[in-house]
Amino acid sequence: MWCTVAFNHTYYFYLQEQHEVLEGMFKRMSTLFSDMAKYYAFDPKKYTLDEFMGDIKTFIEQFKVCWKNIDFRFFPFYSIHLKTKKYL
Repeated sequence: MWCTVAFNHTYYFYLQEQHEVLEGMFKRMSTLFSDMAKYYAFDPKKYTLDEFMGDIKTFIEQFKVCWKNIDFRFFPFYSIHLKTKKYL
């Protein structure tokens, strides 16, 4: 009996710490999302975080595909920089 009470007590404090960490992460994510909503000028109530992150992910994937498909022979300025720096 004593062992289970001590275990539950320790487990309770562990869960309480994890809850505080998750709560802090949620507050930070909410603040960042509201800041992004101000920057990109959209209403966070109509355009949810899931939709926004999905659109950002789609943009990044499509950008990478387009970047790989560019023929840099026609852009000498970029071809010089590609030899010295690695993009994507």
